[in-house]
Amino acid sequence: MKGPSEQRLSRTLGCVFALSIGAFILAIVNGGLWLLTGRVPNPQEDWGLWLFGAVFIAAPFGFLVLNRVNAKTPWITAVILTVVFWGFLYAVTFERPYEANNMGLLLLVLLSPLIIIAGAFAAHRVARGRL
Repeated sequence: MKGPSEQRLSRTLGCVFALSIGAFILAIVNGGLWLLTGRVPNPQEDWGLWLFGAVFIAAPFGFLVLNRVNAKTPWITAVILTVVFWGFLYAVTFERPYEANNMGLLLLVLLSPLIIIAGAFAAHRVARGRL
């Protein structure tokens, strides 16, 4: 049995891991967008947006950490759903750059952490045979 300090440390490391997943996915998506559009990112102006994006993307993973989900299935499901949502966002933005005020798409992006969490826990229940 782990003591309270070990549990706190494992949660802290898990949250750092979740944030690193968010930062990595954001870097991949922004790098792909940079390569596709040729728009060079400006760190002096975009750092706040990048920080918010990394935390926003990491929210489902942090939720998995804080609920002590150690199985692989929900984590893999959360990664796949995150890539699908953010890839879809950037694909639509790249395909239709002049329709940036697509409210349905923005609502979908705002709800995506909740959908990702629900999908991860549903996959966890299916994998454990509790459907």
